[in-house]
Amino acid sequence: MAKHSASLLAPDEQDDVYDPPKFVAREMDCSENYLAKLRMKGDGPPFVKVGKLVRYPRRLRRAWLRDRTFTSTSGTRPAA
Repeated sequence: MAKHSASLLAPDEQDDVYDPPKFVAREMDCSENYLAKLRMKGDGPPFVKVGKLVRYPRRLRRAWLRDRTFTSTSGTRPAA
């Protein structure tokens, strides 16, 4: 399998990168199994699936994380 080469890309080109579950799990500090469960429930970051191959578009994953960023534990509304 090819090594992840996002660091070789310019910042504006990195938005078009599709990361494998292993990379995303490491970045989010969770297991690949947890990501799979999120996919099954429809609660996880957006992903692309071709056959059995799963990839996470970086731009969409970042937007998904931004939508889940909070400034307080007392509220249920994400930070603006």
